[in-house]
Amino acid sequence: MPFVAFNNWRQPGCRPLVCPFFHSELYALIQITCLLAKQLRSIIKRTFRHQSSQAVLTLRSGDDGLFIEFQGNNQALQYHDLRPQDREQLIVPFNLLTDVQGAKAEPVYINTRRPGVLSASWHDKGELRDLEYDAPEPAADAKSFPTLPTTFTENPSSLVTALRAAYETTDLESKRYALGCVQVRGQEGVIAATDGRQLLKQAGFSFGFEAEILLQPTQFFARKRPPH
Repeated sequence: MPFVAFNNWRQPGCRPLVCPFFHSELYALIQITCLLAKQLRSIIKRTFRHQSSQAVLTLRSGDDGLFIEFQGNNQALQYHDLRPQDREQLIVPFNLLTDVQGAKAEPVYINTRRPGVLSASWHDKGELRDLEYDAPEPAADAKSFPTLPTTFTENPSSLVTALRAAYETTDLESKRYALGCVQVRGQEGVIAATDGRQLLKQAGFSFGFEAEILLQPTQFFARKRPPH
């Protein structure tokens, strides 16, 4: 399963975790921003296409920061903000991002207001907005979220461009599985892709393993400026 992880964008104007709407010690409380919701929503909809509308996200916070995780059929995405928050975990519906998204880093407070009910509170143009949602239940057959490798191998930033070019060369409509995937040759440091008519081979990378693997299709690298 391909796994994409990226650290927090620097959010200008992000304020400390102080919620004026209720006493945080009474509820599970996690803070994000309207801008972060907008960015995450855009990335998830582009990357996971038709899988996002009825999906849920897991929000985990603690001394090691905030983690937001989303898992699709064949890939997973994790956002990590290093700033610590109280230790909590919430499962929220994807449409919460749609409701609270905005162009500014206005704080959004997500909490379990009462059993079975989530709420999101924030200010929009000086007015208090407050929405409630049915709290999603964890799926009984949900797969465990993949863990990050213990070691990483450094590559130039051109690796992202190479992956984007490789995915653009594949044929997602082909009945041949391999033609819809990108081949990574660990020992040679090569990324290769073909649609059966043309072949793109890019070398000079280091992957930290020797095996040859196929990366399943993803739209994450279609962004000309991936998040960092």
